[in-house]
Parts: sequence; structure tokens; C-alpha cells
Amino acid sequence: MSFNPWAARFAKSWTDEAIDAIVEVLASPPRLQGLAADPAAEVVRVGLEKIFVSGEQARQVLRIFIDIAFVHATSHFISEKAYAHGLYEPDPWGGHAAPAICFTGLAGTGKSALFIALRKLLGPPASVDIPGHGDIPLIPGWFLTVKDGTDLKRLLTPCAMPDGSQSGSADQDWSRARRIATSDLLKLSRRQAWRDGVCFIGVDEFQFITLGSVANARATSVLLNLLGLGPRLVYIANYSLVHRLRKRGHEDRDRLLQRPVVLWPEACSSPDWIRLLTEFKKLCPEVFIFDVDNVQEDIHRFTFGLKRSVVRLLVAAVRESRNKGNRIRVDEDALRRAYLSQEYSACREDVEILVKQQIQRKCLRQDLWCPFSGEDNSESVLVASRAVQDFNRKVDEDYLKSSLLPNEAAAFNAIQAEHVKDRPRGKVVSMPRQKVTAELLLEGSRQFDKGPR
Repeated sequence: MSFNPWAARFAKSWTDEAIDAIVEVLASPPRLQGLAADPAAEVVRVGLEKIFVSGEQARQVLRIFIDIAFVHATSHFISEKAYAHGLYEPDPWGGHAAPAICFTGLAGTGKSALFIALRKLLGPPASVDIPGHGDIPLIPGWFLTVKDGTDLKRLLTPCAMPDGSQSGSADQDWSRARRIATSDLLKLSRRQAWRDGVCFIGVDEFQFITLGSVANARATSVLLNLLGLGPRLVYIANYSLVHRLRKRGHEDRDRLLQRPVVLWPEACSSPDWIRLLTEFKKLCPEVFIFDVDNVQEDIHRFTFGLKRSVVRLLVAAVRESRNKGNRIRVDEDALRRAYLSQEYSACREDVEILVKQQIQRKCLRQDLWCPFSGEDNSESVLVASRAVQDFNRKVDEDYLKSSLLPNEAAAFNAIQAEHVKDRPRGKVVSMPRQKVTAELLLEGSRQFDKGPR
């Protein structure tokens, strides 16, 4: 089989170690000496946000995207002759467009960070020579961000007109691009994508297009136009947008929602979760004095395994710890106070609703409910809390009791009565009624787990 430079870019046999060596960004400890609480917290925030730790789920998603690009390359860039023929075709990709890949997940799971990791993994642009054509660009993918603007011209001009960007300022380039009709820009983009061997288009920050009363129709229009360019389209969408797209007609849903990839929160006590917290602690080991193994379950309860929430919890804990003294020391108590702090209140509200959804198994807020998963809304990751497990175990016990025969039930009740009779009688103390909150339930669960001292 002859060498295919368009497909070879995506055909590497990546080991876990090789992927991690390229994409990971590990902790780089900053200097906090002499800083007040607020500046120190901001320094910590910047440092934590730069950290990217790979894991089983991250590698799986990266391999999915690379495999999709590989198959797309092998099915279109069959040979040098086929590629050269497409250079002179008005529509080199053909009329059929493969469905888009909807990359979704809760806010803060790290979807944008995975796009950055994918760009690193694919490497920089290269070039290739074929008979009759020299120095042909090889660009693995176009990575667009709606944050810079929702207009198609804003999105596509840097990719469709890359040569013009070097002849003048960005304002001059945009002025020239505005004079081009959108239909002509789309045609130019299709031919430019073929010329550069682009097999992957990634669109990030798509939530910025969901603002406004016509966001649903606008988002659909932009996605369908990008879908028609030729390369495989992968767009990052929050749950709210996916719920809106599900209300579109069958044709739109078939093109935009047929192939979902969901990024789930990290599972409690998993090796990837513990490694993430360990790396976060390495940023400031003299500040984060807690033992990861001892607090990892608490942090998961406080954050639901969302990486962005972990960062905000630790930053709030830095402020809380400094407010209690002259030195910054984040221990278990500081983490609990950070969870109850005003600074963390928005994240706390989301976490409590996520926990309620897990227990009640129903959607309470669409932006926190995955449209693609089953009834428990946790698909391929163990995010159910211990409360859910205890609840299910109690239900199973009740089912067992209800299935006992009369003589079996009588024997069971007699045994239970004996246990009750043998227990020492205690003094009954009246307790004032308190408002039941998620934090009180969690604290009660922790005390129960620890047992009597």
C-alpha cells in the first residue's frame, strides 16, 4: 500500500504515555510570600486553571476525534491523483455531508481544554509534494471559536483567507472579508479546506450563540453551513443548546444530534480523580496541607467532580483560610467553610441540584441534565452519591421484606424484636427542629460513616 500523507497524520499508534506527555500541563508553583488574601487567591486561580491532567476518559475522547479524522482522510484523499483532481473541482468534497459530532457535557468538565489538547496532539501544519504540485499545505484541522463572533465571516475568514492575513492588519483583513458574499466565502472555504487537506473542524464556545430570542434558529443555521464545508464537524454545545436543538425538525436533528460524545464529571475515588487533586495540591503544597486521600470524597461531594468547581472551591478556601489568620493554610475545615461561603454559592446551588437529580432521577434544570443519557443521567461514569446508594439499598430491603411469606415475616419480626430488646435504653432528649439542608445531610452522613469515637 502506497504512503498516504493525508491519512498518515491520524494513523499514529498513540500509547497512553505518549498522549499524556504531549497534552498534559502540570503544576508550576507560584510565589505567594507576602501576598494578601485576594491577590494570593487570584494567583492560585490562574495557576490551577493552567493545569490539564489527562485520564482514561480524556484519552478516549481524543482517540475518537482522531479516528474520525483518519476515516475521513482515507475516504476522500484516496490517492495523489484523486487529491490533484479535487483541486480543480468546484465542489471537491461531493454532495454528501457526514453528520456532525455534538461534543457536550456539564459546564466545567473540561471540553475546551480537550480541544486544546487535540490541537497539540495533531501537531503543527506541515507540507507535502506531489507530481505537478509542490509545497502543498497539510493542516489537520480548523479550530474556530464563537467567542470571537457568531457571524460566519468572522469564523471562516482566518481559515479561508489565511494568506491575506499577512499583508495587512486584522482590521484591514476583516474589511476585505466583509465585501465578500457569504455564499462565495462558503465556496472558498470548501476549496481551501480541500487544498489544505483539512479533515476536522472544531467549534468551541458555542454557548455564545445561544443568547437572544432567535438563538435556536441561528445556531442551527451556522452549524449546517459549517457542516457543508466538507471536513468532519465537531461542535461543543452545552446541555441547554442540545435541548433546544432536539426541538428542531427531524432533518436538523439527524444532521446535528445523531453522533453525541458526552464528557462526564470525574468519578469519586477514581485514579484520575485522585491524580487531578494531587496535581492541584502540587501547585501550592505549603498552602494545600490537606491529605488528598482523606478529603477526596468531601471535595467530590462539594463539586460533583467538576474540574472548574474544584478550582473555584480551592480558590475560595484560600480566601477563607487567610481570613482566619495571618498564614494561608487550606485544610479540611477550610474546604468546608469554602463550600458554604458566599463566593462559592453559585457552584453550591448547581451541585445540590445535581445531587437532587441523581436521587430523584428526574430533570430539575435542563442546563444540568444530559439529553442523551438514560434515566439516572450518569451513563458511563460513577457520579451517584453515597446517599443514592443508601436509598437504593433501603428500597431493596423493603422489597425483600414485602416478598416474605407470613411465617418468614413472623420469624423476621421476632428476630428484630430480640435485637431491640437487647439494646440498652437511652435517655430521650428533645431536639429543636432544624431546616434540612444538603450540607446537614452530608455532615450527618460523614458522622455516621466515622462511627462512635
